[in-house]
Amino acid sequence: MAAPSDNAPPTQASSLASKLQISEEVERRYNMIKSVGEQCINDDELRDLLAKKAAPVCYDGFEPSGRMHIAQGLMKIMNVNKLTSAGCRVKIWIADWFGFMNNKLGGDLKKIRIVGEYYKEIFQAAGMNGENVEFLWSSDEINARGDEYWPLVMDIACRNSLAKIKRCMPIMGHSETDELSAAHVLYVCMQCADPLFLEADICQLGMDQQTVNLLARDYCDETERGNKPVILSHHMLPGLLQGQTKMSTSDPSSVIFMEDDEAEVNRKIRKKAFCLPKIVEGNPCLEYVKYIILPWFSEFTVERDEKFGGNKTFSNFEDIAADYERDQLHPTDLKKALSKALNKILQPIRDHFKTNNRAKNLLKEVNNLLKQDHKSNRVVPTALSKEMEALSVNAPSSASGLQMSEEVEKKYNIVRSIGEECIQEDELKNLLAKKPTPICYDGFEPSGRMHIAQGVMKVTNVNKLTSAGCKVKIWIADWFAQLNNKLGGDLEKIKVVGEYFKEIWEAGGMNPEKVEFLWASDEISTRGNTYWPLVMDIARRNNLRRILRCGQIMGRSETEVLSAAQILYPCMQCADIFLLEADICQLGMDQRKVNMLAREYCDDIKRKNKPIILSHHMLPGLRQGQEKMSKSDPSSAIFMEDEEDAVNKKISEAHCPERTVAGNPCLEYVKYLVLPRFNEFVVENEKNGGNKTFTSFEDIAADYESGELSREDLKKALIKALNIMLQPVRHHFKTNERAKNLLKQVKVWKGMANKESSELGNLPTSPMAKRARTCETTGERLRGPVRVPRSIGLTNRGLAYGFDLYYNDDPPTLVPCTWSKNYGIGLYGRIGLQCYNLQKGTNLKFKRLEKHSTKDTSFFSLYITLEATDPATGSVCSFQTQFGDAGRRISLGARITWLTLASTIKQIYNQPIDDVWDEDTPGINEFYKVPMPKWFSDEARERDSKKYYVVPESELHDNDWLQLLMEVAFFSKADRCLDAYLPLELKNVVVETFEDYTTEPSEKLKADNAIFYISYKCCSDPSTPLAGDHRAIVRKTMDGKPGHMCLEVALTKEQE
Repeated sequence: MAAPSDNAPPTQASSLASKLQISEEVERRYNMIKSVGEQCINDDELRDLLAKKAAPVCYDGFEPSGRMHIAQGLMKIMNVNKLTSAGCRVKIWIADWFGFMNNKLGGDLKKIRIVGEYYKEIFQAAGMNGENVEFLWSSDEINARGDEYWPLVMDIACRNSLAKIKRCMPIMGHSETDELSAAHVLYVCMQCADPLFLEADICQLGMDQQTVNLLARDYCDETERGNKPVILSHHMLPGLLQGQTKMSTSDPSSVIFMEDDEAEVNRKIRKKAFCLPKIVEGNPCLEYVKYIILPWFSEFTVERDEKFGGNKTFSNFEDIAADYERDQLHPTDLKKALSKALNKILQPIRDHFKTNNRAKNLLKEVNNLLKQDHKSNRVVPTALSKEMEALSVNAPSSASGLQMSEEVEKKYNIVRSIGEECIQEDELKNLLAKKPTPICYDGFEPSGRMHIAQGVMKVTNVNKLTSAGCKVKIWIADWFAQLNNKLGGDLEKIKVVGEYFKEIWEAGGMNPEKVEFLWASDEISTRGNTYWPLVMDIARRNNLRRILRCGQIMGRSETEVLSAAQILYPCMQCADIFLLEADICQLGMDQRKVNMLAREYCDDIKRKNKPIILSHHMLPGLRQGQEKMSKSDPSSAIFMEDEEDAVNKKISEAHCPERTVAGNPCLEYVKYLVLPRFNEFVVENEKNGGNKTFTSFEDIAADYESGELSREDLKKALIKALNIMLQPVRHHFKTNERAKNLLKQVKVWKGMANKESSELGNLPTSPMAKRARTCETTGERLRGPVRVPRSIGLTNRGLAYGFDLYYNDDPPTLVPCTWSKNYGIGLYGRIGLQCYNLQKGTNLKFKRLEKHSTKDTSFFSLYITLEATDPATGSVCSFQTQFGDAGRRISLGARITWLTLASTIKQIYNQPIDDVWDEDTPGINEFYKVPMPKWFSDEARERDSKKYYVVPESELHDNDWLQLLMEVAFFSKADRCLDAYLPLELKNVVVETFEDYTTEPSEKLKADNAIFYISYKCCSDPSTPLAGDHRAIVRKTMDGKPGHMCLEVALTKEQE
């Protein structure tokens, strides 16, 4: 047999050998990369990645914020060098915009940039291998590819609840319970987008960043995006002092900085570092040996006198730990060896910063910046803020005493007639006197069919503005509709609806001269370099509570389950005003809060000429009590392309009380639609004096109140006027093919949306919301979306600082304060009021129930308004609170949980508190996280006397809280009208707490967490079923957060 030639195909054996070599190489690279992370998610994906990709992209990053310590410096250098040696390309993200949002160095981007350059200088001086390493400034990269980046950020925001985003706050060194700014929410969404934007295969960051990296993987799953990034989370190096789990620059004496001199390192390690003899766990000196010295040198040498064992070189940490635990390695010797090794590593950096002029100057600048920052922690004006001052006319804020010409007076009267409210009139006069063509901002969110409040009113208002010389920029807020999950967040559908809106206005008579339609997505993409820094600046200057109060602009309440996108939305809408260089904001009263945010921002950045706010009237729906026209009930709204018969039917059935002007939608339509359009209102009645033409609303109102103008004649005249206005639109949508097709598509999509909405209980149709709904029905615990945050708020007349009572166009239900019908509602309201008293230290007293409304979606929500008095001042105020029934429980406020309905008492009896609070809820001792206790025994009370407090009889009847708890207990049993059972008599109460109150046992009554054993009597007629003596156990728990309280009730065995 001839020997095989050199050109013959490889044999099976050689092929296997080749595969074996490839496998060994992959395993070598795998082990090298895996050694970087304390945790890898997940191992199999990492192996598969290395087998398929020769040069995976690894994402690492840092936020330039001050001097660099060894955890940021040495560990990153070692990790990057390992990754590049394993064939990775490392992209290091210099997160300057993130430092800006996190208000580092006062949010001054120039200063942050200097610190970023200082970091780069250190990495290079300390030995980072520059091959296959790329430093990328986040601001530069995002500006260059904003059209890719920002839609990704917004999609992430749309798909994640605010609660879920808040759980990522540790990435910025914050807790989700801290006072957060809106920028903190934007920060998380952006950091989640970063590895995807950079097309990273591996995320290599610290364990403290793992939550946001997991968010990125979740997003990949939800969007079916291939190649989820593998997460390598490295160990977090502790500070030098006891209990410091993470090295932090906030205490410089507990941190080794990369350019510390030798004496400073020795002092910090040898004199300051926590290092108990024979204790390995929680010993920072041993951690530095394990995670820095051994990886750097591959050995650790301890030098000591022969009598103490002589010099010894270790090559693994296990031997070091064993010697230390056996006391064969003394803390003094450990510290000396550690400081020597660290100084050896840091010496090249010191030399570089002494000999290199650029490095020397950078360090000097950084130290000076940090001194300034330490003296003043305020938000500094940015270059962008300064530019804002020149966006409009440089006019004084007041025009008092200004002499207006006749022409200016005429313009002012036309423009002012648009707004139900103007902030400020003097500023408007001044603007019109000094600027020939003011810019007016108007806008809309394309979301479905257009009703007359959006159509006729906007045509009238825009025509008035242009006739007064204004240039009107109409913002087609397509990206905003996507953020608000309109039409399922489908941008293409939203754009079609936008075109349909434009078609209607043109057909409805809008004068196109001096009117410019601008698509938000196009303008923001084109001018992202200006827009997004402005959004970030607004976000970082406003706390989350302030932004949540703007939820009304989206038709939301601040107490709803919100996505992160609904925090971005108000910041973006506020930025729109400045991007468009608007002098006047002409929007509805429901948009007032975000327009006021824009004026507040001007105060913050010291901009003199604030945008003037013209807030037009909100046209009501046709039904009683509908304060705002809405498309959610088509029968209560008149649409711009409604046929004549539909208009006739809707107006004929409209709420229109005889001789009543207030709250009469038909009269409002005459006032705000007919009179402004025709300058007159003609009523035809041959039998009753013939036709009558009105030119003022006052005359119409007077005739209607007197009965001279009947309801039938009013409606007949209104129908005729509306149909005259709408006829050109109908004709256009019947004869114009483009308009016809647009309307057809909009109706189909709206119908589909309504169907899906009804199936889901009007929940948002995003995947997150659908999953939340599924989990709710199946009982699966979904952290975040299912747990609805609520707020309890005290309000002054005309102001609302808590939640917005009515949202999504639910009509309020006015209820009289009668025990027979509304005892339960009143009780819920009083619980909310008492919770407020407990947490705020107030003593507000319930006066009467004003009104309530309900919302029944996936959560049954009950909104309550009551009147309360303040005995200290004698004043009366309104108080608002909310219950929400999530499955088996009703929640008051944020977590004030009502668990005591008759149908669930027996279930509750053995239900631990963990089912109410999250597992990680702080502030609640395990003592309270068990099934409800049984009634105490006298022996137990005597044995643990410090845990019990018997409330004296003198305190029973003066304590509103105890009286209320008695009613809570009894109502849990009766769950019906209490007229037959009143009065109730409180007999005795014993309070048990885990905490001892030895100095003043009565303090148990005010404890956040306590168990109340209540004996009481129902003093009703003996023939009633529940007359006689009763006992109940009520457990109250609070986690320390405002508005969070849980009440549980269990009946004693005797009563069951």
